[in-house]
Amino acid sequence: MSDLYTKKEVKDYVTNVVFERPLGVSIAAILLIFNGALLLVTQLLTLNALNEASTLVGICRGMFQGFIALLGLSGATAGVGMLFGKKWAWWLAVFYFTYETMRYACAILFIPDVPPMLGGRTSKSCPILRKVWYAYCLEFAVYGVYVP
Repeated sequence: MSDLYTKKEVKDYVTNVVFERPLGVSIAAILLIFNGALLLVTQLLTLNALNEASTLVGICRGMFQGFIALLGLSGATAGVGMLFGKKWAWWLAVFYFTYETMRYACAILFIPDVPPMLGGRTSKSCPILRKVWYAYCLEFAVYGVYVP
């Protein structure tokens, strides 16, 4: 610490000065809290249907419910942390938004019924993308066929 400021002056400045949060951060925080709370409430309202869906997917009910609860809690926690100006909340929000974006992109690209519902083409008209995806997923299994 330099001679220009005493410890008391620095402490008073840090604790008494109000830093304004940008409007975009406040909007993102409110949307995160709303989205996380909505996901948790929806999970509680559709508990039995999600348990049946977990058996169709082939994973444990508790794990399925836990992942959904983790996503809801991470969204709400990131929003509250962003309202308080915590740096960890920004990283949690980046994870949450990245996950949500990738989930929606995968649903649009790889679930056959989603593009027609959104006004797009059916999956039958774009088989190349599906073949590229299968080739990428099965690369190591297929690689042995082509190696002499």
